[in-house]
Amino acid sequence: MDDRRSPLGWLAIFALSFGYYALFVRYGWNEADEGVLLAQYYRTYAGEMPVRDFHIGYTPGGYYFNAALFHWFGPTVLSLRWSLAVCHSLAAACLFVIGRRVMPVAFACLPPLTYCAIMPFFPGEFALFNVPYPLWYGVLFMVAGLWVLLRFIDAGGMGWVVAGGLLTGVCFSFKPNVGLFQLAMNGLIFLVVLEPPTGGVATRRDAVAWWVLLLGIVSGLMIVFASQATARDVAIFLLPIFGVVTILAGHRLGVGSTSSPVHRLLPCALVFGAAMLVPILPWALYFLSVLGPEWFARALLFIGSGFERFYYIEFHRPGSWDAALIVATLGLGALGRSVRSGNIPPSLVVGAAAFAGAGVLLALGRAPMPEGLHAAVVSRVEDLSFTASLIVHWLALAACVPLLWSTERSRPTLIKLAILLGALVMYLKLYPRSDFSHLVVAVPLTLVLGAWLASRFTRWLPRAVGLRRLAEVTIIAGVLGFIGLRIAPNLAAVAMWDGGPRWRPHASVDLERAPLTLEIGREPRVRALHDTVEFVRANSTPGEHLFTFPAIEALCFLSDRTNATRHGYFFTGWPGHEVEAEVVSALAANPPRLMVTLQRHQLFFLNAPAYYFSLRAFVREHYREVARFGVYSVLAHRGVSEASLISPRLYRPRGAASLAARYGSRLREPSTRLAAATALAAERLEFAWEPAVALLRDDDVAVREAAIVALASVTDPAIAGPFSEALLDGQVPERLRLAVLRRVLAVGDAEVAGAVIELLSAAPTMREYATVLLTLETIGLKFAMRDYWFGETRRLEIPPGPLHDIAIWETRLLNPGEEQAVRTFLTRVLSRIDPGALAPILCRLLEAHVPVALRVAAAEGLLRLPLPSRPCDPLDALLDVVEVEPVFAPSLVVQRYAEDAVSVGPRLQRALAEDGVGAALFWAAGATNDTRFRDVFVQGLVDPRQEIRLAALRGLDRVADASVAGALRAVAATDVDYEVRATAAHVLATLGRRAASE
Repeated sequence: MDDRRSPLGWLAIFALSFGYYALFVRYGWNEADEGVLLAQYYRTYAGEMPVRDFHIGYTPGGYYFNAALFHWFGPTVLSLRWSLAVCHSLAAACLFVIGRRVMPVAFACLPPLTYCAIMPFFPGEFALFNVPYPLWYGVLFMVAGLWVLLRFIDAGGMGWVVAGGLLTGVCFSFKPNVGLFQLAMNGLIFLVVLEPPTGGVATRRDAVAWWVLLLGIVSGLMIVFASQATARDVAIFLLPIFGVVTILAGHRLGVGSTSSPVHRLLPCALVFGAAMLVPILPWALYFLSVLGPEWFARALLFIGSGFERFYYIEFHRPGSWDAALIVATLGLGALGRSVRSGNIPPSLVVGAAAFAGAGVLLALGRAPMPEGLHAAVVSRVEDLSFTASLIVHWLALAACVPLLWSTERSRPTLIKLAILLGALVMYLKLYPRSDFSHLVVAVPLTLVLGAWLASRFTRWLPRAVGLRRLAEVTIIAGVLGFIGLRIAPNLAAVAMWDGGPRWRPHASVDLERAPLTLEIGREPRVRALHDTVEFVRANSTPGEHLFTFPAIEALCFLSDRTNATRHGYFFTGWPGHEVEAEVVSALAANPPRLMVTLQRHQLFFLNAPAYYFSLRAFVREHYREVARFGVYSVLAHRGVSEASLISPRLYRPRGAASLAARYGSRLREPSTRLAAATALAAERLEFAWEPAVALLRDDDVAVREAAIVALASVTDPAIAGPFSEALLDGQVPERLRLAVLRRVLAVGDAEVAGAVIELLSAAPTMREYATVLLTLETIGLKFAMRDYWFGETRRLEIPPGPLHDIAIWETRLLNPGEEQAVRTFLTRVLSRIDPGALAPILCRLLEAHVPVALRVAAAEGLLRLPLPSRPCDPLDALLDVVEVEPVFAPSLVVQRYAEDAVSVGPRLQRALAEDGVGAALFWAAGATNDTRFRDVFVQGLVDPRQEIRLAALRGLDRVADASVAGALRAVAATDVDYEVRATAAHVLATLGRRAASE
């Protein structure tokens, strides 16, 4: 089967895929990742140099490519999204032509269509395939690289080797680890395709090259996985590849090869390597000359950067469903072999299949699905996809063992082996972050293998009684049915049926650089983004500096303002406090007129305001809130007068009026209420629209169910109260209780604290109980985090109720057998209601046997009391846990110091002098600007730990004088770490400027 026989096939796949992606080019907005990447690409477009001028997370190829798109098509979101649509569609077309080499057209269509369908899409939010990650292009380069090698197997022309090398070099230029994996893929395929036959001087030379290549691939993969991978990771990712390598080595040592390859290995390898360097060397040599070897290695190639340790997510842990999938696969294989051998009549299999299908449908009809059929099926498939992909790898490897061991390999054999090796190596992209989003970019070639195995399975079956046709139709219809189910909500986000197909009315962001839309129900976030950008534009000039926090650098791009620092992405712990110190230094040297921060409990960035305590202190000292638009708080430098601020053109809200016009009368009429409430879900309500909230009390259970579904996307904390009341009053149908609890978990705040405690005692099942516990933990964390937001914080008002009677909670607070989530929640909530009455209990919670999170919460509560009225001092407890709880504890140590520097300073000084003290305490001490710590910081300059030396240097940056200049010069000249040397040079420069100013 040859892809050249099906030119219309890959064109049709490309057109179908491109049409699908084109529907969503203007849809949605990912503020964190998409926004930061857009801002960084724009900085490149504006002439800044990646790494030197701003931090990046990839090699620079993707930055310059996207900057070129801005040059060619204008600096808008759409420029990059249309490019991504082409990229995804080309990748899909490549998957089709690769699959067409080993299977019929119908089966070859399944991998590209499945790949497009499984790309994550979040209705009411964004489409992940619109986020301009360089990784998307890595998929295209890798599958195109495999297709190029398949053409090399066909034609043998060295031009295909050159093309493969160029694609690998470009891939490395976009993302280094993916480029290295593509290099390994090409190397493994060369081992199979270009294995030299025995005999002859030239052949012996190629044989040496063959062994060197094999050992180089094995060594390279082991080095990549050595720093973080567990034995389990190695077994999952590398064992299939090492199985192939072992067979190849045994084959070479044993039977050998009698086939004559189309080219000799050594020349092909040299040509490939030279071609690969063509796209790499220009940027690599330039950046190497500017950055130097150490900075180049760590900041650009991420060698020793700790990236993979920080972002590591372990591979899916199997459960009962995974075991059932494995058993079912083995059973299906055994069944097919039995039918093939004639041990089981085909008619019996047909009858059993019909019975099994009916059973599956019946089970689906009765299965509890609290969030609906789509969520239940899709989430289960996503969960099982990890195990399913491994099953495909091992089955395909087992099927290919005879081909690997063959002494003479035909072209069809080489093609099958190349696809197998491509799939096994491409799967490595899932490491180290093994979540579903990364699985999507790791399995495209695994999908081809899976379709090939399915096609091969059907060919096992006899044609009698239509068994083979039944199997083919079942597999193809099943996959297409899943694809339809998967993308149905995606399509509903942009289109609807209203007497015919119609485009769904949307709210438009209406910004020049982001002409994007979202459902009408999402209008509050659209309005907030628009008004914030307009305020920044009205009160600053193009190119003026702006600072954003924690991950909203998109506002710089949207408003055409320049980030005041090298960093715009502040995830708790990454970047660390050394970068925080760099950011504070940059802001102090050139303070921007405006800042924008989030006043929201943002997913993934929830703890960031607490973690970056030095940055928070700087912002609060020098900036004040001047405007708030939804979740965005705009801060102005204290030197900016109120009179100079301009009120911009604000967004005209139309969402509520549009909803009222479309649904208002239908919701009031009993005969149309259910249909209207059901249709309302597609509007993705973000705010607690009162006509919909009122339906939670409707007499009709079906209407209440529809209202719950319609309100399930609301992000306004105001919805948590009605949901909690409905749960307590028994108004929520049993099958939806868990879904409603999860919404309370997601958005609940202070107002529902009392209700959630009541829900804990009323939870009828362990799943609900566990969900309520998690809700308590989350709400307690939200209580704590509001104290750390950079803008002004509104006072939390806890409604009157049992939580105000502290006496009834004392026993539970002090009971070590009580759930820790409950104790921590109560500590954080009650200490806000009456910290004085709770103080004796808080002191007892500081004891060493108490869990760390609870001790920190108790310390928070005590620090709310005036210093003279505290019955105990939480400082010692905080010093004990500051290294194991790096989010809140260092901030609280700094807060305690600010209250009483005279008594706290010496205690902190003694703690810093202890052996084994960690970096967190050094960072906290540095934030105090206390000169008494100068000697301790100087001692830290010779600590063997790099993080201590950096923290000590940043502390000296604030308190150094001429007496430490010699020590600083020694560090700047001789330290083994380039970052430490650079920081020491920075501190010396600061010291020089300070001396000059005096």
